[in-house]
Amino acid sequence: MARKAEGPAGEYPLTNADWGAIHRLAWQNKEKVQTKDAHGKEVVKNFGDALATDPTAAIRHYASNVRRPPLKPGFKMVKLRPPPADVPEEFWDDVNPFPPSCC
Repeated sequence: MARKAEGPAGEYPLTNADWGAIHRLAWQNKEKVQTKDAHGKEVVKNFGDALATDPTAAIRHYASNVRRPPLKPGFKMVKLRPPPADVPEEFWDDVNPFPPSCC
């Protein structure tokens, strides 16, 4: 299935189907992911463990090694909304006290 590029940078969002597959992989926790430990040493973790401790590595692994067809570089993991126009910048810390929309 071809993906339509979003925006001038050719960014591709993860779809709801992608997130379903990511959760399945995490629950199965068998797929091996190359990641780093707390000391920066390269290690191999199961997908669910990597998703919990290094989500960037886990999602990049999914996008390039598991998903068919693989996502092109430039895919977006989170959906960050534009800054609020009606709230002064000094109050932005209080606007979204939760993670960005991703899963």
